[in-house]
Amino acid sequence: MKFRAIPFLVFASAIALVDATMLSATRNNVRTAAPSSAQRSAASPGQFEIPPDWSDPELAKFVYSVVSIKPFKTNDNSGSSLGDQQSPDGFIAAFPVHGLIYEAYKTDHYKIEGGTGGGVFSELFLVEAKMDPEIMEALKKLAPEKRRIARQHMLQVLLRDYFKVVVRTEIREVPAYDLVVAKKGPKLTPAAEASPAAPDFKWSTEGTTQLIRAKNESVASLLAVISADTDRPTYDKTGLTGVYDFALKFTPNKFLMDSPPSEDSAPLQQNAPSLEKALEEQLGLRLQSTTGSMEFIIIDHAERPNMN
Repeated sequence: MKFRAIPFLVFASAIALVDATMLSATRNNVRTAAPSSAQRSAASPGQFEIPPDWSDPELAKFVYSVVSIKPFKTNDNSGSSLGDQQSPDGFIAAFPVHGLIYEAYKTDHYKIEGGTGGGVFSELFLVEAKMDPEIMEALKKLAPEKRRIARQHMLQVLLRDYFKVVVRTEIREVPAYDLVVAKKGPKLTPAAEASPAAPDFKWSTEGTTQLIRAKNESVASLLAVISADTDRPTYDKTGLTGVYDFALKFTPNKFLMDSPPSEDSAPLQQNAPSLEKALEEQLGLRLQSTTGSMEFIIIDHAERPNMN
């Protein structure tokens, strides 16, 4: 059994990372702190984000009808890797509880807190879920963004019913970055065959180096990369509206900030600059400090599910 591989640095950064309406704790096991007027005024225009309204009654019908949960042990699943596979009628995933919560509640800018101390949080689970045919057809008819939210809602219900997950969310003002054009101008090549409908974005790892290769992609495609590396919300303020072919090669902050190796260990070979330097040297873009909003997903409770 093979799963979509998730690069460790990407997954770890995301884990280390709703509409601000009160959600029903009895329905979704979610409590939401609404942003104050002070928070709204503190953030610059366009940098205070309102996450999805998970309480939308239109989402209620989107649930999985059949769910199987088993322990996942790598030595019992040779050839498997951490990740997931989605299909039109469901999904199969090998994840810790943190990973499932991350998939269920993630928004553009978020962090997950809590859920430490071993127990259920130290285990991996193989989860397979299927939906009824009529739900699958209803899902197909939704717009892409609405479909993504419906899929997340389905996973939230699964977590509530099988793992007894309780989370609460808060929106806080945090340090952020604006991505802007550097003084010498952008170094981006317009896409050879401009087609916004056919983007191609590849993110890979070679040793301590992260490689980004993109075709027919907008500058906004870099925001998730920057946020994962800097642990800050990032906003596109370049004013660049086209699609481009570009490559980016950098050393993640994790390796740049690690303490020096001991005398008897070989130093890590870093063959690429920091992300901030790489953006300016390779793409003609730079990061400018600002403030923005981030959703904090706080895990209060989870239980080991009944295996089936």
